Amino acid sequence: MAKKAAKGISEKDGVTTIGKPETPKAKTTRSQQSTRLPSERKPVGSSYIGVDPGGSGAIAAIDEDGLIFAVHKNDATERDVWEFVKDVKAQTKGECFAVIERVGAMPGQGVHSMFVFGQSYGFLRGLLIAAEIPFVEVSPAKWQQALGCPTRGKLSKTQHKNRLKAKAQQRWPHVKMTLAIADALLLAEYARRNTAIPGG
Repeated sequence: MAKKAAKGISEKDGVTTIGKPETPKAKTTRSQQSTRLPSERKPVGSSYIGVDPGGSGAIAAIDEDGLIFAVHKNDATERDVWEFVKDVKAQTKGECFAVIERVGAMPGQGVHSMFVFGQSYGFLRGLLIAAEIPFVEVSPAKWQQALGCPTRGKLSKTQHKNRLKAKAQQRWPHVKMTLAIADALLLAEYARRNTAIPGG
């Protein structure tokens, strides 16, 4: 028996669209609960995009009030990610601005891992440029400090990630938070709080 879709969140083919829980007018089947891309949602005023460039990360978009517009995991095809970014821009009536996390090589990281990460990072930057979305690069320490997230210290990577997940869950309590989308959402929130949109 298929599991019931989580309230306020839908997922299909690596695309997650999250919003305020809605009361359905009629009972729908799982096949009717397909993910709505930004092009099928109501336009927003201004949008703020957070980009977590890791292969297990995501791209998240929130509006000027901090409400989640949509989230897309990075494990989809390059074409899918491009369509998502393009649709977010198209459904933004005002200005659209992005923050992408600037991360260097990690100790103990293999050559292949560094190459794959660099390829993904360059691709995501290229998408923002192609979509004509202005963006800035921000180090993890800078955005985490700005949002009041505890420093990693002696914590393991997993422990630190769980702390960030808890911070994101606190900010968006109605969403079933995961490690895959937490950083991207927090980056989007950093953009909303700390980045002045050109002309805005």
